[in-house]
Amino acid sequence: MAFGLSLILAGFFEYMGLAMIIGAYVMGLALSRTDLKHVVQETLTPVYTFLVPVFFCVMGMMVDVSALCSKPVLAFGAIYTAFAVAAKVAGCMVPSMFCGFNLLGGLRIGAGMVPRGEVALIIAGLGLSSGYLTQEIFGIGIMMTLVTTIIAPPALVALFASKAKGVRHPKESMDGSREVCFTLADASVAELVLGRLLKEFRSEGFFVTCLSQADQIWEVSMDAMELSIKRDNAKIRFECTPAEEAMVMTAWMEVASQVNDLARAIAKPVRREEMAKAIASTEAAPRGHEAVGRYVQSFVMLPGFRASSKREAIEKMTAEIAKACPRHLKDPQAAVEAVLKREESMPTGLDRGIAVPHGRTPAVSGIVGAVALVDNDGTAGGRLPDYETIDKSPVSIIVLTIANDKQQTPYLQLMSFISRALRAEDGAKTLTACKTADEMRRFFRKCK
Repeated sequence: MAFGLSLILAGFFEYMGLAMIIGAYVMGLALSRTDLKHVVQETLTPVYTFLVPVFFCVMGMMVDVSALCSKPVLAFGAIYTAFAVAAKVAGCMVPSMFCGFNLLGGLRIGAGMVPRGEVALIIAGLGLSSGYLTQEIFGIGIMMTLVTTIIAPPALVALFASKAKGVRHPKESMDGSREVCFTLADASVAELVLGRLLKEFRSEGFFVTCLSQADQIWEVSMDAMELSIKRDNAKIRFECTPAEEAMVMTAWMEVASQVNDLARAIAKPVRREEMAKAIASTEAAPRGHEAVGRYVQSFVMLPGFRASSKREAIEKMTAEIAKACPRHLKDPQAAVEAVLKREESMPTGLDRGIAVPHGRTPAVSGIVGAVALVDNDGTAGGRLPDYETIDKSPVSIIVLTIANDKQQTPYLQLMSFISRALRAEDGAKTLTACKTADEMRRFFRKCK
């Protein structure tokens, strides 16, 4: 609807003798102060990403390169560009200094506003197509756009090299907002509480928008009320005005009560015996999640694997992954600790001699793993007596999976694919019969 309204308003402005971009721009300004702004922007990003390169290509085809490279155009273009930069810096710097910024802050704002982009080119293109601009004047506009776009990044880097604040009162936010911070036991608890908080705000009718998945920043808005939430490891930070602080505290108390009730409800550990019955009663699906099977093809394959304990097995497999994928696994020890921590909460030995140790850690990029066929011939260094399975069978297959907990990865889908491949139609028996790494990869390839 927002896209359609912008097209209608653009057509209306064109019909009235004005540029259609002005109508679309007016609609964008109108929507920018609504609760839907981030939803509209996120939804229309694919359209924008597709059309903008086409637009720049069309603009480039309209340029007469010979006219652009002529001495008069270069000389006048340099003067015009210098005035354009000065006007942009002064025009944006001076008003900002009346809004709480100092000279450094004003210069940063001015430098950031220097680049010209789509709007300047659209206006220039309209002038050229209507006959109001010659190729020489159009070339000057193109030159100005190129130069202002190129000089802005180094100028901003230089201005932000100093750690000095750009506002007159750095300890106070200019809009009167303040930070409210809560510290939880660890990052996992903070993640749980954050999810509950966002759900609570959604149930109240607020628009909850993820601004950055990597930095865990969320915006919560309704009408004129707007606050941000950020999770920084075990801390949850709110940026809000004094008027909104009471609501933040109320929401926090409500969610804290819910989490306390949840903690009491799950204080009783999950019994492995019950899980064993559940796993034994399930049947592997004939197909599912085949697309993620390609990740297993990059796993390290280890036939004839030997280890004397669970920890040694995980350490040796992690070392092999680090050797094969040094760019993806830079801290093997951190990965080992993440997997062992998961094993402490609940062992990952399944039935039929299958073990699927796994963990999530920032020490890995994406998803890495290894598949080991344990040599259970009874000799020293073969069996893993401390790796317990739910049906008491000796571990013969270990599939180690390590994923980044800060990135979006098909972690659960991959675990499901591996479980299906090993538990369907004697999959585990077929895999243990493999003698080489190539045979093991062919087994998983056939599971697609």
